[in-house]
Amino acid sequence: MVRKLDLRLLPVLATIYAFALIDRVNLPNARIAGMDEDLQLSVGERYSLLSMIFFVPYIIFQFPANIIIRKLGAALWLSSLVVCWGVVSIGMGFTTKWDQLLGCRVLLGILEAGYYPGCIFLLRLSHPSAWLCRRPLTCLPAAGIFVSKSKSASVPSTSSLFSPLDSQTFSPMA
Repeated sequence: MVRKLDLRLLPVLATIYAFALIDRVNLPNARIAGMDEDLQLSVGERYSLLSMIFFVPYIIFQFPANIIIRKLGAALWLSSLVVCWGVVSIGMGFTTKWDQLLGCRVLLGILEAGYYPGCIFLLRLSHPSAWLCRRPLTCLPAAGIFVSKSKSASVPSTSSLFSPLDSQTFSPMA
């Protein structure tokens, strides 16, 4: 029974975690594609602030996320987080000023803070305690993938990197 649970839960959780990693590392890709010019990020420490600000709410909101997941339940909590951070990721593509992107990065940090604790909570509920330490939980952090994109003339450089509707080529990390 535990093996069936693993075959149903772990691939889905690992795939969602991979998308979370894409959201975290997409900022440098967007900068290379021309976001510096679009949002004037070369002024002062704007890019450094954008890079750093994600992790402040990510660290702060992990504890409250553990409290909320117990009240809402794992299925509702995780699905809500995934939908909301998808909306925020799409919204990042429509930003026209750097402070709008800063707000999106804060929201993304808040939303992604609850995902990994939610995964552990879900697995703890669905697996016996003695078996949980033997399950391959390492697939969640090891779910990173590279995204290579080509520039499109019809879509601005910044928005094409944050849009999940654009064509993307996924290749496993070497």
